[in-house]
Amino acid sequence: MIGPIAELYLTRLEFGADGLACQFRAWGDVDNPIIMNPRRRFGEPIVASCGYTAQALWEASIVEGGLESAAKAYRVKPEEVAIACDCYDHLMSAA
Repeated sequence: MIGPIAELYLTRLEFGADGLACQFRAWGDVDNPIIMNPRRRFGEPIVASCGYTAQALWEASIVEGGLESAAKAYRVKPEEVAIACDCYDHLMSAA
């Protein structure tokens, strides 16, 4: 019974040369993912395209007063802030 559940996540896993899972696409799509990698910030969700954590960009959107302002402050694309906010909002609603 666990097989079908595990299969949902296999497409979001990246495997190393040793055959072990080394990175997980936690949110977003292949072109704009939020990844979790235990070797980067202890596995905290990171916006892969810019390297900032989802939490940092989410907090910036609040402190700076919106997506555009946060993007300007962090010198990233507004889409990167938006996907970080989507991810972090989802994490916070599950808690």
